[in-house]
Amino acid sequence: ALCESQDSHPKHVSSQSTMSSVGTLAFDEFGRPFFILKDQDKQRRLVGNEAIKTHILAARSVANTLRSSLGPKGLDKMMVSPDGDVTVTNDGATILKMMDVEHQIAKLMVQLSQSQDDEIGDGTTGVVVLAGALLEQAEILVDKGIHPIRIADGFEMAARHAMQHLDKISDSFTVDANNLEPLIQTAMTTLSSKIVNRCLRQFAEIAVNAVISVADLDRKDVCFELIKVEGKTGGRLEDSMLVKGVVVDKDFSHPQMPKELRNVKIAILTCPFEPPKPKTKHKLDVTSVEDYRLLRKYEHQKFEQMVDQVKATGSTLVICQWGFDDEANHLLLQKDLPAVRWVGGPEIELIAIATGGRIVPHSHPKHVSSQSTMSSVGTLAFDEFGRPFFILKDQDKQRRLVGNEAIKTHILAARSVANTLRSSLGPKGLDKMMVSPDGDVTVTNDGATILKMMDVEHQIAKLMVQLSQSQDDEIGDGTTGVVVLAGALLEQAEILVDKGIHPIRIADGFEMAARHAMQHLDKISDSFTVDANNLEPLIQTAMTTLSSKIVNRCLRQFAEIAVNAVISVADLDRKDVCFELIKVEGKTGGRLEDSMLVKGVVVDKDFSHPQMPKELRNVKIAILTCPFEPPKPKTKHKLDVTSVEDYRLLRKYEHQKFEQMVDQVKATGSTLVICQWGFDDEANHLLLQKDLPAVRWVGGPEIELIAIATGGRIVPRFEELTPEKLGFAGIVRELSFGTTKDKMLVIEECKNTRAVTVFLRGGNKMIVEEAKRSLHDALCVVRNLVKDNRIVYGGGAAEIACSVVVAEEADKISTLEQYAYRAFADALESIPMALAENSGLASIETVTEIKSRQIKEKNPWLGIDCLNKGTSDMKVQHVIETLTSKKQQISLATQLVKMILKIDDIRSNEGMFG
Repeated sequence: ALCESQDSHPKHVSSQSTMSSVGTLAFDEFGRPFFILKDQDKQRRLVGNEAIKTHILAARSVANTLRSSLGPKGLDKMMVSPDGDVTVTNDGATILKMMDVEHQIAKLMVQLSQSQDDEIGDGTTGVVVLAGALLEQAEILVDKGIHPIRIADGFEMAARHAMQHLDKISDSFTVDANNLEPLIQTAMTTLSSKIVNRCLRQFAEIAVNAVISVADLDRKDVCFELIKVEGKTGGRLEDSMLVKGVVVDKDFSHPQMPKELRNVKIAILTCPFEPPKPKTKHKLDVTSVEDYRLLRKYEHQKFEQMVDQVKATGSTLVICQWGFDDEANHLLLQKDLPAVRWVGGPEIELIAIATGGRIVPHSHPKHVSSQSTMSSVGTLAFDEFGRPFFILKDQDKQRRLVGNEAIKTHILAARSVANTLRSSLGPKGLDKMMVSPDGDVTVTNDGATILKMMDVEHQIAKLMVQLSQSQDDEIGDGTTGVVVLAGALLEQAEILVDKGIHPIRIADGFEMAARHAMQHLDKISDSFTVDANNLEPLIQTAMTTLSSKIVNRCLRQFAEIAVNAVISVADLDRKDVCFELIKVEGKTGGRLEDSMLVKGVVVDKDFSHPQMPKELRNVKIAILTCPFEPPKPKTKHKLDVTSVEDYRLLRKYEHQKFEQMVDQVKATGSTLVICQWGFDDEANHLLLQKDLPAVRWVGGPEIELIAIATGGRIVPRFEELTPEKLGFAGIVRELSFGTTKDKMLVIEECKNTRAVTVFLRGGNKMIVEEAKRSLHDALCVVRNLVKDNRIVYGGGAAEIACSVVVAEEADKISTLEQYAYRAFADALESIPMALAENSGLASIETVTEIKSRQIKEKNPWLGIDCLNKGTSDMKVQHVIETLTSKKQQISLATQLVKMILKIDDIRSNEGMFG
């Protein structure tokens, strides 16, 4: 019977389930069934102690990754995605979140860290390291033959005992809004391991005050939704602050709206300022000129109705989630209703909570921002014995660097960037020629411009680029020096690392030395009164900035232009400078000496018709953002012309509209039209015929500057133009240049005399562009002096003086940081060394001589005589730099170096290490 059964049934019986089976059922020669696992050659099964040990090894691999990031001296990890996005952190939850871990036990470690972060917010590294240590001990006990369950039970009992002991040894204090010191000390402990630890108390106080502001101490509850964290590049960590309110990265929708409002009633809208449209898909057919007019009238009425509805509530500010066009914007300005547009959903909600307002809804769906998933850095895999190891994504293209090897790679990359700029430092610094793939050529010695145009792939090198950009954004000068100083600090750090000093001790020493150097700068700084009647000190400082630029043959002329431009727009009482009122315009042809400061606005346009007058006096200007053409409804429509009569009516309507527009402008008393848009020959001829000169295609920023300068209003509709909205200028004249027939308009003797334009000339485009960059630096320096009038003397004098003081302080320190102090002092000398080298002097001999003279004569103003004037006293040479710029250079360079030295692990594409 058994034999018959074997003969009558097939050897292999497939699984009854239609779902893909794990394996197939088969029979041996005796008819006994057994499973054949699917893809047997690709799979294996781990059981018993072998499985437990594999799990332990996987979890410990994750824990060991975080171990070096634990504590106040823990090192950071740099995570670089395939897209080039960089994250530098020592936060355990963030590091693990960005790693693509495949092993399920390793995933539990990631979830463990995330749970700690979600529930507590701190200790995300420690919890993983502790779990890894427990598993390491468990492995030892398993090898001794102790059953895993007995080990787990023992660990749990020990944990309870440990937590009971923690309760016994714990201390407590009353959370009192009048005594925040205990809270601040606790916050300082948390922050001590973070990159902000050099501003430890400041950030701790910000955190504590923020929480206390939103806390309900009676209910012991904190609403985190009321705390918003906003960041802005540029400036120093020390400039961070707590604002009792809401900060929104937006500005008022119109440049002529007030810059400050008080006792504000805010309308918070999520409905756009536009005529409502049906949700049902439709097509609007406009079949006659009358329909066309009615549609335009309906749209305008809707705009006015919306604004009037808001005004009727008593609102003095509108915050809108959506945008709106120029017509609605002008209507808001006309109705004295300031507005902010394109404010995001979360910010809208926070403003509503903070101000106690209600969000007024709309019919549009909310924007849902898609959360992008960062590409994984690597995956966890296992060998044939179940031992885990990392497979980095695109293994042939990626590498991992750890420890001192990673630090040295970072230092090498940063020094390469710094060495590129070193030869461009100082008045004798050389220029760099940058050629883009399109063949565009830029010649400059401005550090920020050079680095911005370099195609830098290495992430640390990119940090150097951002360092220079931060200096440029915040100060405007010193963009080369800050990078050279950072490179010198990293060079000294490499020497100390080779001596076996821990990178964290080096970074801490550098930070202490930087604070000491900046304190000394305060002591040796000089100051003067910024007086509009005595501009010579400002001019001398601007000349120092311009001495290294291509315009140095017109040094005093450009310095005077920069100073007069800033003083024209400065509010000396408030120590404020409005850069929006300064326009820099350039034109090729002519010489640098032909550059001038115009007390008004220069526009690179000419009159729209060659027969219009070339000069106008006592001009009343209509500033329009509406085109000279028949108005079109915003609603999508189709106009059907079905007969010759309709065609004639349409032509007649258009001609009437042209005449009506010109008559409306003439009726206000306007003698010049400046239009943002163009118009055709028919409108142009009509303007000439009506003796109304016009300028067309004037850009938005220029339109705004003309409106500010002339005191006029920007008008989006002809119907709203009134005599009160006209701007005034004493002279509007057309300039012609050489034989090229190029023309520009100059608007002078404006109503607002504070608006100025710097008009630059040069032999070619490269010179004009470099002159613009040079002047920008000088304008920024003068602005900084208006804000803070303290100065130090240049030529490397300040750096040598700080080097001497820091080196002296090193002798008083008994700890390991004394080496970092001496290294910092040596790094400071890199600036005068580079100045001497670039000036053709013997660098070591020159710097040594100046240093010895400073010590002997106790004169901190002795520097490198780059211009061979026969004296090393920078005060006599009038080589002046702002104290703000010098302190910012030392602070930013030290901050970046500390960040680089804290990174001990880097995972990225191989190209980064090339």
